[in-house]
Amino acid sequence: MTRIVSIVLFALGAVVVLWMGAGFIGSSLLALLVSVLIAAAYTTGFVELLRYQSETDALSRAMETSEQPIEDLQQWLKGLPLSLRFAVRQRINGEALGLPAPLLTPYLVGLLVMLGLLGTFIGMGETLQGAVGALEGNTELEAVRDGLAAPIQGLGLAFATSVAGITASAMLGLISTLSRRERLQVSRLLDSEMAGAFKQHSLNFQRRETYDVLRAQASALPAAAEQLGLLAKHFDERMQQLTEQLSENQDNLQNQLIQQVEKLSQSVEASLTTGFQDTGRVAAESAAPVLKDFVAE
Repeated sequence: MTRIVSIVLFALGAVVVLWMGAGFIGSSLLALLVSVLIAAAYTTGFVELLRYQSETDALSRAMETSEQPIEDLQQWLKGLPLSLRFAVRQRINGEALGLPAPLLTPYLVGLLVMLGLLGTFIGMGETLQGAVGALEGNTELEAVRDGLAAPIQGLGLAFATSVAGITASAMLGLISTLSRRERLQVSRLLDSEMAGAFKQHSLNFQRRETYDVLRAQASALPAAAEQLGLLAKHFDERMQQLTEQLSENQDNLQNQLIQQVEKLSQSVEASLTTGFQDTGRVAAESAAPVLKDFVAE
């Protein structure tokens, strides 16, 4: 709807500019040149506003046709015009950043008025020169009246540049206002989706999620500390049991070793006693015949 209204307003302004400019054809080259500049500035501003409206429509369509919620933000941003991607991303992240606005149009709105005044001043200068020439060249009243007719008519045409410039400025300003209003509405729609389609991509939401996780972790710390205390107590009890069991095993092993050593000592002693007895008996038996023979001689 905004685009149709803008085209209609542009057409009305263009008709006025062309109508006023046509009056300078063959009469004032400078005023005609100013009219051409007014038409060029007017058209340039309108083209920029059309592009501005197209970008706004693209953003509006992207929000209307996208799935809810938006999972892949990067892929969704690729569907937007390049000039809007950064600003939209920042607004989704929670930054207070406005969407891009027209750059040339605000300047051109003022420039159109200045060009209209310039054409008027040029026309007035030519009119005054013509009036001076008419007054200097004639002394009769009728001749002076006829000589001033053409300059005065040119003065009327000179003011036509102001009419063209002011009309073009007014129409371009109105189109710019409508375009900005449409962009503002889309911006509000984008902001309203921060708690919906873009909720999971918002920095505020991510901060809130992080805070909830930290709070849950903080509430779990006492239970974890209690569990760690129980675990440490159980570990101490187990270590005490293992120490006692190890000490008992060492005592049993020592007692067993002592008993084994005592048994080994007794066995060695018995073996040595038996061995000495057997050795003595054998020696006595071996020496008996020798002694017997020695006694017999």
